Amino acid sequence: MRRRRFLGLAGGGAAALVGGVAVDNVMLGYGTVSGTNLTEQDLAAKANERLGPVEGRTLQLDGTTVGIHDDRLDVSDDSLSWAADADEIEQVEQDQGIESGTLAGLVADIPTLWAEDHVVEPVKAETFFDRAAASETRPETVEALRGPRIRDVSPKVVEAFADVDPADPREMAYGFVDAFREHTFYDAPRYVAGAIEDNVLRKTVELREPFDQPTDFETLLEGENAGFFCYDFVYRSLEAFHAVPAAEQTIPVVGAYVRDSRHKHAYTGLATVTRENDGQLTLLLTFLDYTPTTTAHSFGVTRLIGDDPNAYTDGHRTTDMFWNKPTYI
Repeated sequence: MRRRRFLGLAGGGAAALVGGVAVDNVMLGYGTVSGTNLTEQDLAAKANERLGPVEGRTLQLDGTTVGIHDDRLDVSDDSLSWAADADEIEQVEQDQGIESGTLAGLVADIPTLWAEDHVVEPVKAETFFDRAAASETRPETVEALRGPRIRDVSPKVVEAFADVDPADPREMAYGFVDAFREHTFYDAPRYVAGAIEDNVLRKTVELREPFDQPTDFETLLEGENAGFFCYDFVYRSLEAFHAVPAAEQTIPVVGAYVRDSRHKHAYTGLATVTRENDGQLTLLLTFLDYTPTTTAHSFGVTRLIGDDPNAYTDGHRTTDMFWNKPTYI
């Protein structure tokens, strides 16, 4: 059944129901009447709950494979405990031809993250990029935090899709607003079908499935123009932000799938790791949401919503942050 035909058959009562669900999902529960939002929540607890690195994570450092384990770093045929001293670390770096200080940074940072002895600082998107650009970032640590479950996408595909440099996260964050508007739209008919399925038919009939289409970059570049749900924007943005190794990015970033179960919504988390002047390790954190910017364009209300994907606002909340998603939720 085509989308317009479905909307026509849904009828006034269903439309009213869907409208009520939409109001509840979009407007309520952020703290004005009840609930809470990102600016009020304990985001350190949310961010740290699933923060990696995951056991067995491997990195390539100057051509050497480094494996991260609970009790040690495996560096090719050498091993370092997390309690290794500076001389031990330097000797392994020399033996393995790894740039001086690289392993020392991992040995200093990762136990600190595991012990949650770091600062989590959430900021608006523009502040995030400005702060990160002016800070001592830790690209190897950021790379270690990336999970293996996000689909590998060629940087050339990302560049073809968004016409941005995939090594520049700031450029991608804002360039994807126009790219999503150009290549896709918010799938309102699938939303209506889902609202009826969940709230009227109590999931006794599957209504979403006929509207499902592939939403990968390759499909979009072929001109299929598949409609997106909120999580599709998250999948594609995470793939894009991880397409280039952290050490090759202008700002090394790790992405998170941020879920708001209260509002049945998902959006993108973005973080980098810095060492401040006082030596404090900081997880600098921000949030991006391409659902409202794309939906506004689809419905011709861009002037009301604007072009800013920043989601560190009182109109967003989180239930969970997953640093090692998708595959594929």
